Amino acid sequence: MKSIRSTQIARLDGLMLCASVDDEHQEGDVVEIKNQIRAVLRKVTRKSEPRASLELGQATLNYLIENDIIFLTITDRQYPRNLTFTYLSDLATEFQKTYPPAQLQSPTLRPYAFMEFDTFITRTKAPSQKSHTKAISRSPKRSKLPTALQAASSS
Repeated sequence: MKSIRSTQIARLDGLMLCASVDDEHQEGDVVEIKNQIRAVLRKVTRKSEPRASLELGQATLNYLIENDIIFLTITDRQYPRNLTFTYLSDLATEFQKTYPPAQLQSPTLRPYAFMEFDTFITRTKAPSQKSHTKAISRSPKRSKLPTALQAASSS
């Protein structure tokens, strides 16, 4: 299944601000990728690429950096990158509207201080996945299949 598996939001200093509550059981590769997220967080800086995708086995780790906040998501490898970055951009816009920079950069901030934002993540993730499903059903390859089957059966 092509989908968004997990989403995390952190400051560039590595402090986790929010993470999606993943509905599905944690598959081994997702747990491993989450460990790799920690490694990525230790390496990214303000000078890093503002957005990137890293292929990791059957999954892809995608991130978007805006205003010293990094928005990360794990998707299935086949999930379209344009939808992934639209999703991350939507999260970044809403997150930064909801929480002022002074609050996000507070030195006394505790890990996962903004878990209530998971509600927005969940609402945003669902339409992104539905858009992907609609795009597949409208693809030219898919629409030719019934015609090819009809031609074969009438022969």
